[in-house]
Amino acid sequence: RVAFPIGMFGGLKYAAADAYIAVSDYGRQQLLKARVPDGKIHVVYDGVKPPPPPTPGARLEFRSRYGLNDRTPIVGTFTSLSPEKLLKEELDLVEDLPPSVHLWIGRPAFEPGQRSAEAALLRYAKERGLEQRFRVIPLAGDLGRFIGSLDVFLYLSRSEGLGSAILLAMAHGLPVVASRVGGIPEIVRHQETGLLVGENLKEELPAAVRLLLESEPLRLQLASAAQKFV
Repeated sequence: RVAFPIGMFGGLKYAAADAYIAVSDYGRQQLLKARVPDGKIHVVYDGVKPPPPPTPGARLEFRSRYGLNDRTPIVGTFTSLSPEKLLKEELDLVEDLPPSVHLWIGRPAFEPGQRSAEAALLRYAKERGLEQRFRVIPLAGDLGRFIGSLDVFLYLSRSEGLGSAILLAMAHGLPVVASRVGGIPEIVRHQETGLLVGENLKEELPAAVRLLLESEPLRLQLASAAQKFV
């Protein structure tokens, strides 16, 4: 499932396995680099359950919990608050977008170690004067409602085996902007099922998000193609 290379001890641990499952071709490449025979590797992509049709009013109801109406542009993501995720870079993005745009980060409600990471992000937002446009939301059973309340799904990472949260957003019919790393380009096909950004985040990221927020036809086109792909 992971994007980082398999070290010597990992190779020894898995040496006796009869078969290997990778969630992406990128994951398969990591196994090949560890000298796993190609014939033993099977690529099986993550799947997500198709969400039910959105309940009328659910989007506004979820947004209103946090004092926002249906017209406020919201860019958001669902992720663990781990060092691999470029969360401060997502916060920096807000400075380059119109002042009406908000950023929401949904995180697993019960995952250990998340509260300290959340506190650090909130401090960073306050230092940058962005606390009024930024929120971290712990999620348990409200993940579908959270995703349905967003306008653009953002997923920035230093490394990624595939990105199952991206698949979930695509299944909900959300346009996606994601990092061009690991297995992500296997599901987010640039300008077909979403938009990819590279290392030059300072320029590429705001441009990609603004493009989606300003063009409803493009948002609908990419979201529809992504939903069909999933």
